[in-house]
Amino acid sequence: MKNIIYIALMFVLVGLSSATFAQDKAKLADKKAVAVNKVCPVSGEEIDPTIVVQYKDKAYGLCCNKCTAKFMKNPEKYIKKTDKAVKGKKTS
Repeated sequence: MKNIIYIALMFVLVGLSSATFAQDKAKLADKKAVAVNKVCPVSGEEIDPTIVVQYKDKAYGLCCNKCTAKFMKNPEKYIKKTDKAVKGKKTS
């Protein structure tokens, strides 16, 4: 019985440490951060200005928490879309 408890505890600790690592990769930005994008890179919908994720010194806006979870799993996949769109905008 003790072995089962120890094994379960080990799984919990490993799960927590991997979740912490993912949070280090991309993290929720503070409330004052302004997103570099206007369109959610995950869904293509308009962003919610209160949902912002910080990644590599840039703040990216997302439309909902579901998209936030997807973005945080693989930020590189989604920032490519956003960076292309932001660079493609004409500045007048």
